[in-house]
Amino acid sequence: MTNSKTVRGRTEMNDRTKIEKEFNRKRLAQSSQPFSYDPVLI
Repeated sequence: MTNSKTVRGRTEMNDRTKIEKEFNRKRLAQSSQPFSYDPVLI
């Protein structure tokens, strides 16, 4: 049962990095098109 905590922490880390990658990708797309807007942010 001691493993469940580390596994959960690892999946949370993976989710966080996934979200950060998605955010960076959107920010890159925005910076390359400065006049376009991201409908997700509005």
